[in-house]
Amino acid sequence: MRQNGFLLPLLIVAAAGVNAGRPVAPTTNCSPYRAPATEDERPDAGPYRLLSARCFDPGKVYDSAPPSVSPDGTHAAWADHAGVTIVDLRSGQNRFIPASTQSLNFRVTTVAAPIAWTPDSTSLWATTREKAASGFPTSGGKVIRLSLDGSRLPVPDFFSPSGPLDAVQWVPGTSIAIVQFGTHGGTYQPTHPDPAPELAMVDTATGSILDRLSLASLHSLKGRPAGSDPRFSLAAVTAVIASGRVHAVVTIRTRAGATRVHWTQGLPAVELPVRNRTDERVSLLPSGKQLLRLIELQPDGVQIFDGPMDPHAPRPEPPKPRAGIVVESISLSTGKSAWSITQSVTNFWKADILEISPNGRYALISWPNRRSLVVQAALIDLRNGATVKMFPMSASGGQAGFTDNGDVIWIRVAGKFRFYRRS
Repeated sequence: MRQNGFLLPLLIVAAAGVNAGRPVAPTTNCSPYRAPATEDERPDAGPYRLLSARCFDPGKVYDSAPPSVSPDGTHAAWADHAGVTIVDLRSGQNRFIPASTQSLNFRVTTVAAPIAWTPDSTSLWATTREKAASGFPTSGGKVIRLSLDGSRLPVPDFFSPSGPLDAVQWVPGTSIAIVQFGTHGGTYQPTHPDPAPELAMVDTATGSILDRLSLASLHSLKGRPAGSDPRFSLAAVTAVIASGRVHAVVTIRTRAGATRVHWTQGLPAVELPVRNRTDERVSLLPSGKQLLRLIELQPDGVQIFDGPMDPHAPRPEPPKPRAGIVVESISLSTGKSAWSITQSVTNFWKADILEISPNGRYALISWPNRRSLVVQAALIDLRNGATVKMFPMSASGGQAGFTDNGDVIWIRVAGKFRFYRRS
């Protein structure tokens, strides 16, 4: 799905410690897994083999909402405008933590979950903010930490002279976050100017600001007027910890086009060329040296949906396949491609999945072409770009990711999780 709008959705949860439990959902083993017809989809094929499958009712969880699975693979959490649902993937027990009426859901994309797990899998990072009766925010964001029982844990505050906290994205498996200060004054009630918007690297566990990046220092944003500017938005960010430093790549979009910035803690930011594509997702490899691009290449023509039609109306021509690069690994130091995958795309599709294993060996990506009308996720070897395994989802898709430092893959379709362990 195309990423647009702000840097990251802000999660909204209860403004005070709440321990609100939803009744335990019954948990059963899923029906026996039937091996697909093609050999590369078999559960015993490839480097990961089927470990288990569990079915449960997660309560108030929307099918399209991406889960955030804990690093140890024991819990999954979802967030929406109503609050946070936490499910124990071993027992099926779930807990619902309702949102406060004094908070605003600032979520603008379903690509990334607006919550993040702490490294020890015992709590969740989130953000809360106050809103007016009209629904507009009246205060900046505040980072909070939720335990598995719904109670609030203490978190130190941090501030910036540039303005309020407008968005947060945590580096996976850490307490480090890339945040926005003073970037969206026009969305508040009352509105306020943001004369010096900036990004910052923050250790949310200690409240320490590790580095700052003034957006005015970027060549491509010179001349941006103070205050709210509808031409300006932070579209995406990906970050890792490598060699003791935070490495981040931020995509910034304006009416004039897009800017991509490679920002390493303690070093000047480097502006990278953008290939004038808005239909792509990117993610940093754990080394901090390479960027993985997933490109939403679509066939030529119009997408046709089944439904009632005037029998006398001419049917549109079916879409024509288009060939091109759909996945590419790029060196940040040289800008050159290390490898790429080219496909002839026959189906319209969404780049919903782009997950890199914490050990940097594999990536899980949405695959452009269906098999037997089923959406696929592909496991890619990041050393050479080889496609080593396919995971079937459903006709409408699903979600996937890594746990246990990349040794386990989880696949979620509706209320069913499948787990695969590296053999």
